[in-house]
Amino acid sequence: MSQEKVLKTLESLGLTKSDAQIYIFLGKKGPQKAIDILKSLKMPRQTLYPAIKDLQGKGIVTATLEHPAKFSAVPFERVLDLFVKAKTEEIQRIQVGRKDLLSDWQSISITETGDESSKFAIIEGRNYIYPRLKQMIEKTKNMLSVISTVPSLVQADQFGLLDAVFSHASEPGIHFRFLTELPEQNLGTMKTLIDRARRAKVSFEARVPELGLKLFTRIVIRDSDEAVFFITPRIETGEQKTDACLWTNCKSLVNSFSAVFEDLWRNSTDIEKLVKIETGKSLPEIRVSRDKKEASCISPPDEKRFEAYRNAFGFEETKETAFLGAEEQKEIMEKIINARRTIVKNSSEEALRFYGSIAQAFIHPPEGSELPDMIIYIAHDNKQSSFGENDSVTIFLPLNTEKGCTHVPVAIITNNPDTRFLAFLMSNLAGTPAEHNCRIVGRDQLDVRVQGNNLFASWTVPVPLLPPKYVLSPGCILFEGEGDLRTTKHTRIAPSGRKQIAEVNGFEAFVTFLSPSVKYRGPGTEGMFFRDSITTSIPASSA
Repeated sequence: MSQEKVLKTLESLGLTKSDAQIYIFLGKKGPQKAIDILKSLKMPRQTLYPAIKDLQGKGIVTATLEHPAKFSAVPFERVLDLFVKAKTEEIQRIQVGRKDLLSDWQSISITETGDESSKFAIIEGRNYIYPRLKQMIEKTKNMLSVISTVPSLVQADQFGLLDAVFSHASEPGIHFRFLTELPEQNLGTMKTLIDRARRAKVSFEARVPELGLKLFTRIVIRDSDEAVFFITPRIETGEQKTDACLWTNCKSLVNSFSAVFEDLWRNSTDIEKLVKIETGKSLPEIRVSRDKKEASCISPPDEKRFEAYRNAFGFEETKETAFLGAEEQKEIMEKIINARRTIVKNSSEEALRFYGSIAQAFIHPPEGSELPDMIIYIAHDNKQSSFGENDSVTIFLPLNTEKGCTHVPVAIITNNPDTRFLAFLMSNLAGTPAEHNCRIVGRDQLDVRVQGNNLFASWTVPVPLLPPKYVLSPGCILFEGEGDLRTTKHTRIAPSGRKQIAEVNGFEAFVTFLSPSVKYRGPGTEGMFFRDSITTSIPASSA
């Protein structure tokens, strides 16, 4: 009876019956593999996996980074707190029954597992993100480090996060560090923030990056134990409606974010020294232009850059890139919307189609990173594609070939479990190092998300490139589309002999790439994000 009451309560809070059953099962049994959940709950695969993804998105189920992954339930008290904060219109009803519910939960012998293995989750929506941030604040023991714009901070304050910071940071030994860009119109807001910190008697320090440095996307780091990395663009005006972020306690990723913060922190100026807040003096203008005209001196213009990308992949070109207009742009989007999947019977003899998004970037790791220059190529295929949903990362390294030095594919990871897709990848890259370095990983180990004109990818497994010389550590990469949407079409021949016809709507893209040894922020001419992409792969016999 008590379990039934908890089940109905979870459903009333917005979970489906399947979601609630999975959560209760994990709470009772501890960390479980998907196959064990399937067997115990006798639940269809097509129900289980979307439900787990939804629970992870809400931040109430986490996954380990091992393969196959184990899924764990977040303690019930924390789940209740999440819903209390996320559904403000139901706060009174939830809090009235909170003690009874906790009593019912304990009566069905749900135990906390204490599982501290590495995990990550994509959390979408401010009503789920901000409660998670508040939990991080309240768990801070030593240091909370934040990179944010002032408008984003104001928005967080509306959700009570600053009150939580000033309340918790007043305890001995806790320090709060804040990095921001500070346009003159935000001086009053920053003055108010510092005054509040003084009144609360907290250990609070705010800095502004020195001239020539640019903030990365918004990041929150707690005690080097967990971090949140925002996927969506930085808020400059406070008008953004939605948010999405990566939460992780994976040490490699947390250390990467911490290294970014520390580099910026060392090269920054104390706000109180920079601005005489008490006397109201103005702040000298400190900004870095993202203007394409300034960036264009770093890389060739569009046509030349497309040619550079094509040549880098070592594929034989059969038709020059065509730059198309608005009608073709609309046609590509309509094709993706109206696409229907055709089940693959024999990929070597059939035309295959892949619908989704693609991003690619030249990466120039700094000296001492133990990685060479490379191209990172991200594919995000939707369910209408020939092999269904897929996220994949392909790494290209500059190698000497018969055609001279060019970037050649050396490694691929994909989270598509269909072994036929893996076989297709291997055959399509025949003769390259990647042919024998393709690997399937779990969806909890590789995730690609498209948010508007941004694409974000994260992986929590090391990727051997040219072992033992090069190994790409767990990391993440963010593409931020900039400028006008361009429509292009080109045809090329893959190493396997298959003809590939690519139709894309894309942007130039700023690139942020992070791993334990690499902290890279590329200009808008170093990356390309093809938001709407259709790739048709035709067998050599039909080409």
